[in-house]
Amino acid sequence: MNYNKQILIYPFLLLIFALCACSGNKPLQARYNAEKMFYEAENTLKDAKAFSTNLSVEQSTEITNLFTKLVSYCYTQIDQIDSSLNPVEFNEFNYITYQAVTRLSQLYFLNKNYNKCIEITNKLLTKIRIPAQQKAAVYINLGQALQSAGNWDSSYAVYNNALEKFSPPLTNTNEIIGSIFNLPLYVYRVVNYIKDKNAVSYEITKTENYYLNLVHDFKGNKLETASRSNLAKLYEETGQWKKELSQLQLLTNPKSKSYFTVLLKTADIFGGKLKKYDTALTIYNFILENTADTADDMRSILMFKKSLVQIDLGNFEQARTLLHEIKSTYPNAYNQSPLFQYNLARSFELQNNWNRAEQEYNLLLEKFKGSSESMMTLLYLVDHFKKQNNKQEKDRWFAKAESYFNELAKSGTGRLLEARAMLYLADLYNRNDYFEKSAQILTTIFEKYPETDPGKQALIKSIRLYQNKLHNPQKADSLLQQLKLTLAKTPVNSNSTDLLEN
Repeated sequence: MNYNKQILIYPFLLLIFALCACSGNKPLQARYNAEKMFYEAENTLKDAKAFSTNLSVEQSTEITNLFTKLVSYCYTQIDQIDSSLNPVEFNEFNYITYQAVTRLSQLYFLNKNYNKCIEITNKLLTKIRIPAQQKAAVYINLGQALQSAGNWDSSYAVYNNALEKFSPPLTNTNEIIGSIFNLPLYVYRVVNYIKDKNAVSYEITKTENYYLNLVHDFKGNKLETASRSNLAKLYEETGQWKKELSQLQLLTNPKSKSYFTVLLKTADIFGGKLKKYDTALTIYNFILENTADTADDMRSILMFKKSLVQIDLGNFEQARTLLHEIKSTYPNAYNQSPLFQYNLARSFELQNNWNRAEQEYNLLLEKFKGSSESMMTLLYLVDHFKKQNNKQEKDRWFAKAESYFNELAKSGTGRLLEARAMLYLADLYNRNDYFEKSAQILTTIFEKYPETDPGKQALIKSIRLYQNKLHNPQKADSLLQQLKLTLAKTPVNSNSTDLLEN
């Protein structure tokens, strides 16, 4: 959920308000009382969090009661204030109420009391006058509370309503309302996980049209640029490389701070997706020529990307020349990235020099233990010998991979390293038809790390296993409900891509 953390008052202002209240102005005195209550509730919350980010039951109850009393007081006073006679106090009371309800809804949300969260948020929308940006945040909070309560259809309706009400997604000062602007992309991502192909296809088209319309209606405006950026993300996530490329090319502006970032992404598409290697190399060389000699990380990345193109072209010696140049010129960058070592080994394998490739893969496993590349390599080696029907070597590497992943998981207990290692272990079992064992591990990962990316990945994979391999639709549906609740806690403004490849 999105929360406005701005606090209207500070201790030294209380005295001023107190003096003003003595003048006999009842709305002003009431506002002072509300601000004092808000300040005290905020301070209680701040003090509670000073020792632990997690509130105890007693602390949560105390703070919830403080904000509940404040909200009740605010609504009572708003009903008694004449907005035409006291417009300033009336508007400020509305804003204090917005802050208090938002904080209270946060407390309810954290305690999984979604129905109360929905109730007070609905009332806020119907009774309180607040600026567009704050009201938009309330709609998003309501939608995510409904999601968390397991009511996606109502949540979906709220999101659509928000898109209609805040069209275009701009404040009175022409600032982009990020929570609304990113909403279509967010809804697509949720639908992509929980609905069928027809629903996903519909959402892709709907999201595309939303941003294309903004591009058309706001030419030359920052809303056009932002819309093209989100279109590029949509096309990337849906594998529409040519459309993504067209948006990136329209975003390419030599005067922009993101110029070389956009160019780099463009080159990656030309080389990695469209197989237009000459174009990709030309762009990489151009960026390299315009990158400072002291920018070791950037220069090593560009040379690495050039080596990938050479591997795809079958120029393995040229690829290794580039990798060796990185190693000698930028040793720190080379020694910190397992990708360089991985592709060095890959170049030998693709050149049919398996003995040397295996040596380099083994070096990767030793030097970069715990990296995604090392774990991915082990899965690859098991698959490699399995395809060759070399059971002895396949079994040897399977045992080595199983031991490697278990050891990493044990050393990383309680940390994300454990979750990542267990994910690879589950994948190892899945690839070798131990589906029940894989599903059990995946479920354990989610239970231990429910709100992390590895936890979400594990949940999605386990759903697919129960659907497609274990033929247990009841279990799959049960896990799908958990997925819906988990996705509700993903921020709408998040720019993360899909949690898991299809």
